[in-house]
Amino acid sequence: MYKINVVFVFILIIALSSCGSDKRTVIIDNPTPKGINIKFKNGYTTSVEAWGQEKIIFSNDSATVYIADTLVGDFILGKQDEYILNPTRQYYYIEEVAYGSDLRDAQKNIPEGLRKEDSTAFKMNFVMVDTLLYIGYVKKVNDLLIPKKWDYGISDQLPEQLELPEFTAYATKIKIFREYDFIRFHDLINLNKNLGKDEEKEEEAVEIMQETK
Repeated sequence: MYKINVVFVFILIIALSSCGSDKRTVIIDNPTPKGINIKFKNGYTTSVEAWGQEKIIFSNDSATVYIADTLVGDFILGKQDEYILNPTRQYYYIEEVAYGSDLRDAQKNIPEGLRKEDSTAFKMNFVMVDTLLYIGYVKKVNDLLIPKKWDYGISDQLPEQLELPEFTAYATKIKIFREYDFIRFHDLINLNKNLGKDEEKEEEAVEIMQETK
C-alpha cells in the first residue's frame, strides 16, 4: 500500500508563486531487498521499505534527491501526470504486449507518423536482463525519473486476455516491470537454457529482427 504525502515548496518570489504549476504524482520505487532513506533538498525526508513504494504529490517542477546523505541527482518534471522515481538506478523493462493478432502485424498497422512520435510503439529489441537474453517489443531503462507511458504499473497484473471490440483484430497494452518480475514473468531462466541449441529458432529470431529494421 502506498504512503501518500504532499511536498510543499515555498516560493519566496511572489511573481513566481502567482503562476504555480500543476501537481504531479511521483512514485518512489525501491526494487531492492533493503530499505532506503530518501531526502529532498527542500528538507522533506522519508523511508521506503524493501520492495516498497511511496506516492508523493509534487507541486514544484524540479527537485534534488539524496539516499541518506549521498546525492543521487536532480530531476525535472515534465507534462506527464505521473512518474516513477528510481533513486537506486535499477533497471526496469517496459514491454508492449499484443492481444489478438501477432504484435509484428499490429505494429505494421500503426501509422508511420505515430510510430515516430509515440514512444509506446516499440521496436523489437534484443535486451540483456541481468545475464539473460530476451527478444521482444521492450525498452530497458534505468533513468532517475521515468514518466508514465504504460497501461499497467509495477504492481498491476497483465490480463491473460482482452475482450476486443467488434471488427477489431488486435489490441496492445504496455506494462512496466521490475527486473526480477520481468525474469519471472517470462520464465527467462528456463527460456535461456535452450538458447543457441536450436538453430532454427535462432535463425528465425534474426529474420524477425531484420524485418523490423
